[in-house]
Amino acid sequence: MWRIGTIYPLTGPLAKNGIKNFDSVKIATQMINDAGGVLGKKVVLVSADAPDPQAAASEANRLITNEKITTIIGT
Repeated sequence: MWRIGTIYPLTGPLAKNGIKNFDSVKIATQMINDAGGVLGKKVVLVSADAPDPQAAASEANRLITNEKITTIIGT
């Protein structure tokens, strides 16, 4: 399994665009998994909410430190 962190504004004033972007990533992930994954392994998203820059930095740190995520995508 490949675990990829995602950081998008899912709450707050930028949530409308953040949710649309995250939905697109979820669709792409599902398409990849339906086609057999990456090198035969499924992709799993570990999501984080980042309504502001401070929250984004905190969530990135949490994903790296607590979740042991090595790849993060998002805003």
